[in-house]
Amino acid sequence: MYLKCKYFKLCAFYGVQKPFIKERFPSNFVLNLPVSAAIETFSVTPLQYRWYRNGFLIAGNNRPTLYINSLTSATTGVYRCDVSNYRYTTTSSSFTVTL
Repeated sequence: MYLKCKYFKLCAFYGVQKPFIKERFPSNFVLNLPVSAAIETFSVTPLQYRWYRNGFLIAGNNRPTLYINSLTSATTGVYRCDVSNYRYTTTSSSFTVTL
C-alpha cells in the first residue's frame, strides 16, 4: 500500500496490516511417513512464524512450513501456527495429527 503523507513514519505505522494467511494442512496420516503443513502469508513487513503442538512452542521451528520426519505416537497432537509482524499476530486454525 502506498500512501501520500506529510508525516511518512506515521503513515507507514498505520499502513501495517495484520498478516493474511492461507493454511495448507494435511488430512491423511500414515505411521512412519513424513507429514508437512504450510502457511502461505501475504504481508509487506517481515514475518515471524511460531509453531505449537498441544499448546507448547516447538523450539527451533520458525519457518512457514512445519515438517515432521516420521509420524509416530510421540508426534501426534494438535498443531497451530502464529504468524507475526512487528505490530500484529494472526493465529491459524488448528489441525490434529492422529494415527
